[in-house]
Amino acid sequence: MKLRVFIADRILGALGIAGLFALQSAYELVFCGGGVFGFWEVTLVLVVPPVLLLLISGTRPALVSCAVLIPFILLANGAECAPYRGGGAAMGYVPALLFGMPLSFIAGVATAIRMFLKRRRLANAS
Repeated sequence: MKLRVFIADRILGALGIAGLFALQSAYELVFCGGGVFGFWEVTLVLVVPPVLLLLISGTRPALVSCAVLIPFILLANGAECAPYRGGGAAMGYVPALLFGMPLSFIAGVATAIRMFLKRRRLANAS
């Protein structure tokens, strides 16, 4: 019985991670006019913290980590889809990689620690 709850919990977290890929595809199709798999290679790198948190600590930290990544992904997509104005390579995903990934990991770990402390306090209270 507990295995079913564990698997259902992990499936919900995996759906949150898949939502980031769906967000990338929707943005690419609607605003950039490209294909469905437009920015997936960068998203594969960006979802490393949520995947690790999903495997280690559960769904809620992974979902928090995904939620922190959403604004960074949207800003990076906006920079990548903007018309070319000359000057060099597009660097839209640099802030997402430098700031978004660490912030998403820190937020997910903070959520996991908070959940652990709450469970510990409830166990001691009873």
